[in-house]
Formats: sequence, C-alpha cells, structure tokens
Amino acid sequence: MYEIHAGPKATYKTNTISNVGKLGPEVAEPGNVDKVKEVGEVEGIPIDQAFIGSSTNGRYEDLAITAKILKGHKVKTGTRCVITPASKSIFEQAIKNGLAEIFLQSEAVFTNATCGACVGTHLGVLGENEVCISSSLATT
Repeated sequence: MYEIHAGPKATYKTNTISNVGKLGPEVAEPGNVDKVKEVGEVEGIPIDQAFIGSSTNGRYEDLAITAKILKGHKVKTGTRCVITPASKSIFEQAIKNGLAEIFLQSEAVFTNATCGACVGTHLGVLGENEVCISSSLATT
C-alpha cells in the first residue's frame, strides 16, 4: 500500500472522503477510457497480447509486482507479453535486481524504455482483430 501526500503549501477547493476498499478491479475498453467495465464482465475473453509498463505505468514498483506474478510461470502459448520500463534507470535497476531474468524465464519480452507499444509503432503492434490488455493508455 502506498501513501500519497500533498506538499506543505497545497490548498484544496473541496475535501472528499471515498471508500475505495469497496471498489473492485476495473478495465477500460478500447476507444475511450470512460468505457469502464468490471473485470468479471470481460473475464475469459482471450487475449493476444499483454502490455505492461510504459512511461505511465513502468515504475520499478510496477515491474516488481509483475515479476512477483510471473515468477515460476510461463506466458500462455500464443500470447505475447511485452514489459517496458519507464526509464533507462528503471531498466537498469530491473536487470541489477533480477527482475529481467524472471521476465525472460517466463518468456515475456523485456524491452528498453520506449514508447513503442503504447503509441502503436513497434514492439507490440497489434494485428487485425487482436486483443491486448494493457497497463497504459495505449492507442493500439
């Protein structure tokens, strides 16, 4: 669990208290981030690719969670898994701390820091009618 604190000079227009503990996992469907569904509504839909990371969700903490999930497992045959750190320093830290080895042993692709998959260019371009689950706001 991470705590987020505002700076000492922060001011607020309103103060709202929300019980986020009652929220379940959700995903946004293609086309608009406002097209949100609960995970249970899309569970079981086959995916062709999982994209984890990018400049928005490729923090070291994100990669460490991914490594914990993938450790001792293999990516499903027929599914691509592309993992992209947010920066060169996070890329280097993931190598140094053994995360990259876990990714490669799971048969995921561990890339350098790049915008490739999330902007729809290289390292993860989808084919016609392919389905991708992504931790970024991908345009592919």
